[in-house]
Amino acid sequence: MTAPDRRAPRWRRPVAIALLLGIASGLGAWFIAAPLRATPARVVPEPNLEVTGDTPSGADGRAAASAVVAGAASAASAARETPASCGEDQVAQYRTPEPDADGTIVVEPGTPDPDGVMRTSPWQAKPAGVGYTGAMHRLDASLRASTDPFDRTLADWLNLGGIFGTPAARVDALVRDATTSDDPRVYGLAYQACHSSVMSYDKVTPSPLRSCAPLNAAEWARLDPGNAVPWVYALNRADEAGDAAAQRDAMDRIAASSRVDLRPFAGAAAISQLQISSPADLAAQQDSAMRAMSHESPGWLSLTRRCRAGAAGDAALASWCARVATLMFESPNYGPRAIGGSMHKLLTDDTSWLDRAHQDMALLVERAKSEEDDAPCTGERRTLKHFVRVAAIGEIGLVREIRAAASAASR
Repeated sequence: MTAPDRRAPRWRRPVAIALLLGIASGLGAWFIAAPLRATPARVVPEPNLEVTGDTPSGADGRAAASAVVAGAASAASAARETPASCGEDQVAQYRTPEPDADGTIVVEPGTPDPDGVMRTSPWQAKPAGVGYTGAMHRLDASLRASTDPFDRTLADWLNLGGIFGTPAARVDALVRDATTSDDPRVYGLAYQACHSSVMSYDKVTPSPLRSCAPLNAAEWARLDPGNAVPWVYALNRADEAGDAAAQRDAMDRIAASSRVDLRPFAGAAAISQLQISSPADLAAQQDSAMRAMSHESPGWLSLTRRCRAGAAGDAALASWCARVATLMFESPNYGPRAIGGSMHKLLTDDTSWLDRAHQDMALLVERAKSEEDDAPCTGERRTLKHFVRVAAIGEIGLVREIRAAASAASR
């Protein structure tokens, strides 16, 4: 069916949307990466999704976030702001798909360009204005001028300035970044791009083997000691290949890891901390930060399936599951924490860990709802501040802050 040409409203709950995107990346779900401002048909998991499946380092070289997103304007100046003040009037508009009589939403497929890449959303009703595209180019230039190598690699991945004509060219650039850097954030981003199944308008198809061949999970793990994530990727590959020796090695290394560090908010925080030349770039800055969360996790089925039905009575495997479930549950962010809760439930039938993870996310979503404000530009500033804070302390750290404040207020 063809959806009616109706303008979709701007996001009323940008922080809540950001929370859901964080869930999507943490759980390894498929969702549309860009543009994120008004795409009602994209798939986003519910906060209490039962899983069958960070802090950024090296922030030097980036301007302090307070100069950009602290929202220090007075109430009087905020009252004078309009949608045009932060570039909201320049954002692309999209048709809202209407459900059929049975509630099903059928979205017409888009038409790719001659080279096979779909660069325009099939739901677009009005393209972005020159103010928005200009802001994207300025953000791209700021990332590329940064002294932090992660920022420059982030620029290659997001391609905000349209430097790379195809997804394959973008991935090639990421591989070059990774092979010339000893920064684990750079290597991890490139590796994830080479093993991505994230659905986006310019979908990254599997890169030619010659492009991604230099990257391997063991090298990522060497650069990022103690992080289990590279070894989860290695376990997935070993499972696909049916390589029992590689499976045992990856499992041992996962169990010996000290943390699960997906860094889901690192890119969003990097963009949120960029100094912008004008408040009119705020809408583009928020959208770019949300796009930076469009990477996904390695996929956790290789972990959870081993723990079903109490690890099928295998005592050694049950011990491994208990160790990895604890490791996952101790993550500072919701996605891995929910995985850990699911593994614990599969192993023991105890739902308490998973319930706690869901309660944590519900608290964050309720907090976001309570802070809603329809004033122009307020949502953008709040979203950017959220990214910076949650990258520093994690979603669970934010939960602890909220609970501590509520406890103090009740005394």
